[in-house]
Amino acid sequence: MNETTPSLVGRTAEAAIRVYIEQELLQPGIVVENDQDLLSGDLLDSVSVLRLGSWIEETFGISVRTSDYVVENFQSIAALTSYVARRVVDKGATSRATDDETRATTNKVPLESP
Repeated sequence: MNETTPSLVGRTAEAAIRVYIEQELLQPGIVVENDQDLLSGDLLDSVSVLRLGSWIEETFGISVRTSDYVVENFQSIAALTSYVARRVVDKGATSRATDDETRATTNKVPLESP
């Protein structure tokens, strides 16, 4: 991946996250800013956060671990965008490492017996 990939993922993720939150989780007509706190007040409750986590998994193909359900990751659209970008990049790095290990294992040439 090149250096611009996280920011490209972030811009795409931000738009998708915003649409999902505003259309599926909030009351009609409510619009939120990137840094607006989604967890304080009446915007998102615990059930909405779980729904959002499930949607993130399905939409971005990443696993939202139990330990990832923290305020820092779900507090705002900006925090969610950053979280998704990190997890997508991490997933890609893990996937590439696994692919490299598989290739290294399957491409080994057996030693000849004397």
